[in-house]
Amino acid sequence: MKKKRGVLFFLSISLLAAPLAFSQNDLQPESTFEIQTDAPAVQKPGQSAPMPAQKGSLTELQPAGQIVWVSGSVKATYPEQTPRVLARGSMIYEKDTVVTDSASSGQLSFTDNSMVTLTPASTFIIEQYYFNQEKPQQGQTVMNLVKGGFRAVTGFVAKAAPSSYQIKTPVATIGVRGTDFQGSCPKIPGPCAFGLLHGRGLILINAAGTFTATPETPYASVASYTSKAVLSKLPPDILGNPPAITPANAPPPSKGVGSNCGILINN
Repeated sequence: MKKKRGVLFFLSISLLAAPLAFSQNDLQPESTFEIQTDAPAVQKPGQSAPMPAQKGSLTELQPAGQIVWVSGSVKATYPEQTPRVLARGSMIYEKDTVVTDSASSGQLSFTDNSMVTLTPASTFIIEQYYFNQEKPQQGQTVMNLVKGGFRAVTGFVAKAAPSSYQIKTPVATIGVRGTDFQGSCPKIPGPCAFGLLHGRGLILINAAGTFTATPETPYASVASYTSKAVLSKLPPDILGNPPAITPANAPPPSKGVGSNCGILINN
């Protein structure tokens, strides 16, 4: 009788312990699964990515500026987005690549009151742009002329922090000590030409050194990124007439005209 009671007692203890052991083993995979679902790899698309991956996401971004006028076909492409056809009033954004075809041009106006006009067959990237009206000294403007031509009038960023304003080209990076200048790079990797239209100086920096166009010698030719700039009093042939710069409420200039038909905005 004692043996039977001992066997029953042993079986009861075993049955009670079995569910407890099963519960402990079953918790382990659930705990691991919960950790995996919190990992970045399973976050929803666009949850933490700085660049929107879906069409329409540009509405969530702060515009860098807008289009003042276009002549012909001008398009902008934001990373991982389809190209947008630009028209008067179209918004432009940091990271946009703006392209004009061989018979088109257009003017960009930025929130710090700076402006850029692009000539035909140009590719222009807004690499970095930040402007806070209350703290203009913290602003940043970095553009990249991949090819083509432009005319630029600087704004509050260049006034408050000149070293924070740059335009890259195939042959040199441009810094400013002035308000109005132009550049032309019809071929890659060069040559390119630049002109100081108004202001104290146009600074060109490349592997060969630092060169400054001044009101006395306002033009510069640069053969390549490793070549010295050649300064002159007369504009190089590839520079051409300065493209028009117009205020935002003015009609677009006539096709093929230069700066005489545009209204210069001095900052």
